[in-house]
Amino acid sequence: MNQVEAAATAYRQALTLQEALVRDRPDDDRRRNQLARILNNLGRVHQKSGRTDQAAEVLQRALSLGKELVGRHPNDFEYAHVLGRCP
Repeated sequence: MNQVEAAATAYRQALTLQEALVRDRPDDDRRRNQLARILNNLGRVHQKSGRTDQAAEVLQRALSLGKELVGRHPNDFEYAHVLGRCP
């Protein structure tokens, strides 16, 4: 397994765990922001490995969630930072 594949596996595992945490506390925007961060990172790994369809789907999820969170917290740098990293 090369580094890109290992990273994709790790981010998929992190995504599964973070989605469970968000389901447990859906109103916790910090958990949702971490979910957006993981989605963005997984999407970038998919881009590097040439999985453009998967990358587009995951990155769109990250972008949508990031926009929602910035809309709810327009003065919080952490939310803006995560959104700013989304393509």
